[in-house]
Amino acid sequence: MAEKRIWFLTKIKGYGCIGLFFLPFILVGIWTLFYSLINIYNSQKTEGWNKVPATVEHVQLEYNSDSDGGGTYEVHIGYKYVINNKRYFGNKIAFGYGGNDTEGHSSLFNKLENSKKITVFVDPKDNSNAIIIRGINNSIIGVLIFSIMWNSLLSIFFIPLFMKEDSKFTFKYVLISVMIIWIIGISLLVSDSIKIPFEDKIEVIESKKVIEAAG
Repeated sequence: MAEKRIWFLTKIKGYGCIGLFFLPFILVGIWTLFYSLINIYNSQKTEGWNKVPATVEHVQLEYNSDSDGGGTYEVHIGYKYVINNKRYFGNKIAFGYGGNDTEGHSSLFNKLENSKKITVFVDPKDNSNAIIIRGINNSIIGVLIFSIMWNSLLSIFFIPLFMKEDSKFTFKYVLISVMIIWIIGISLLVSDSIKIPFEDKIEVIESKKVIEAAG
């Protein structure tokens, strides 16, 4: 028992500086994993929310620039709905929306911009809490896959801490496992197999084009 304790402490001391260096990367891995899992949990809860008609008040497609000269697009919306003769206002599109830059923001904007009335899903326990798109979406899946890939890469540096020199589970198997995870992850991210477009999940009740044609 004492030998195992000495072996573990020696490993920890040897990799102490490495651990401090990788701390920011570890935090990124923890945060992305927590972010994706909490959004999956919240998205699943919306499956039992009530369907309520809502009127679109305004829609904007905003561009947010960053210090590197690039930027991201994001759709902002405001809508109102009535429950028991009380008016509520909402602005949430979906859990996880805006978490990365893989969504089709233009397609989403066009769908909402051309909508006069849409269906929103309201929390039966809190009528002020509403969302347009319920369930799992492309953004949540993308962040989860990235998190798994990121954390698997970090495991290359930290699994050896807990491996004995005579262990049958060698570093080679760790490296092969990480390579397989990355190949699968990249394949999923660049393919259409996991894509769940936001605009396809919007339930439009009344379109502006219909109103204009009638007018």
